[in-house]
Amino acid sequence: MQTSSLILGIVIGVVVATPFAWFIGRQRSVLLSGKVQSLEERNTALEKASLASSTID
Repeated sequence: MQTSSLILGIVIGVVVATPFAWFIGRQRSVLLSGKVQSLEERNTALEKASLASSTID
């Protein structure tokens, strides 16, 4: 009984999350096609993101 409810919860979560992930991916591709970021900007953004994630931990 518990495993079936767990599987059902996972399926519902995936179904709910999929449209959000698709929308976010579409928005990101629109932004990237609109303005191409330089590699330096991406690297600093990645460094900031890794720094932020390390401070959260």
